[in-house]
Amino acid sequence: MYSIELWRHGLVDNINQDDVKDSGNSMSTAQKRERLQEYVAALRKPDLGRLVQDRVSVDRGKLWDLYGGMLVNGNHECKKLSFYSLPRRGEDMTAKASNITTGYVIADLGIDPSQDLVALIEGPTHSKSSSTIRLCSIDSGKHHRLAKKSVIKHTPDISTQNYTYDISISSRYLAILFSSDKNKELAIWNWKTGTLKLRLVGRSLQSFSFWTSHHVLLAVVDTEGNDQPELRIMKFDQSGRKLQIGNAPYLCSFLYPSLAEGATSIRLRFLGSNPVPNWMPRPDPKFPFFLDGQNRAFIVRYDVTNGLKVFTFFLGVPYFTFQSCLDILHICPEKPKRFIWEYWGMKGSRMLPLKVDPDWERSSYGSMFAYLKSRRRSAAFPAKQELVLWDFNPQVPSLQDETQDEPNVIENHIGIFEDDVISNLPVKITSFPLPSSLLKAHPFDGVLLHDRNVILVEARSTHIS
Repeated sequence: MYSIELWRHGLVDNINQDDVKDSGNSMSTAQKRERLQEYVAALRKPDLGRLVQDRVSVDRGKLWDLYGGMLVNGNHECKKLSFYSLPRRGEDMTAKASNITTGYVIADLGIDPSQDLVALIEGPTHSKSSSTIRLCSIDSGKHHRLAKKSVIKHTPDISTQNYTYDISISSRYLAILFSSDKNKELAIWNWKTGTLKLRLVGRSLQSFSFWTSHHVLLAVVDTEGNDQPELRIMKFDQSGRKLQIGNAPYLCSFLYPSLAEGATSIRLRFLGSNPVPNWMPRPDPKFPFFLDGQNRAFIVRYDVTNGLKVFTFFLGVPYFTFQSCLDILHICPEKPKRFIWEYWGMKGSRMLPLKVDPDWERSSYGSMFAYLKSRRRSAAFPAKQELVLWDFNPQVPSLQDETQDEPNVIENHIGIFEDDVISNLPVKITSFPLPSSLLKAHPFDGVLLHDRNVILVEARSTHIS
């Protein structure tokens, strides 16, 4: 029964619990099941009345990352980072903090607490065009003991030093997307050996997300033309030679609906899909399970204009939608490897128009996606706000106050898509009103989701539930 419940909620046993057994803190099956019930209830019924009052500054434009039960933040000038170990249900509701000082200006960062890893990108200077990536220990701030090369230097194929970074770590792989107005480059290394595994260049490359331990999902769209946006699956464990996005080999692609005449894509961007493949937490006697890496929904933000107005659509795609299409290719290799929307998107995804703050990109975790809905706005802040959760896990039974959303239709009269866009994938949608007493003092403008933590973001700080 315990194993069935784990499967239903997209969880797996933590095989690292052998370390816990050796310490004499192992749990019985009955204890595990009780802990599982508490764990699931905390996610599906977040207690918004119990917000941690410790504030963590993660101002827009400053450095921050959220992963593996840890929040890190700093700024570009102070050369200092603060790491906060976030609480889990059943623990003391306090965010514990530690600090490290780098001694150099940091341009961006990425973390994986399960490997005690923080990847730090040094700030660019006018005297050099290459980027310096330092692989450090979160605990000590010193060079990571498993990295054969503690420093990786890379010169992206971008004709400017003014570029931004998107960083993701999956097991032994470190991926960085270098972006400027003129070009983009995705580089993936085996961070333990320092070997470059993929170097993909092209302006149409908008965003990426790890799909499996050796594959990435690419968000590709020509913002200067009328090409259909698409999501591509590409193997990255390759030679590391430079490839152009236009002729790089890929396994298959998933096309968005055809655009109407005059419509132009602006942006196509993943809003995170965690946990990454093969992620495994450190042993924890209180939590002998963790989220299965295949129990994920990929959330994609799509901005498009008809020349008069900008429209924003959010697409939710479970892992199994992509996997089922790949399975078909293995069985019928003669099938075209470009799947049109009617084949994969109508039944395998859900697309909805939403107005959500774009700056906070850790709003999905596992099969769930969270955002804030404002019912009415004043000049200062929303009068009423709700936390809305989408759940794409079909195995989880619906709660009484959850709605099973009906098939959604985006009509073509808005001048964005050529035809009506239908998406039928069931999704459980639950809304939780934020306490009015909280809103009087704290107007929130974003939400982050990680494990059992719902993090509400103010303009200058966060509150953790």
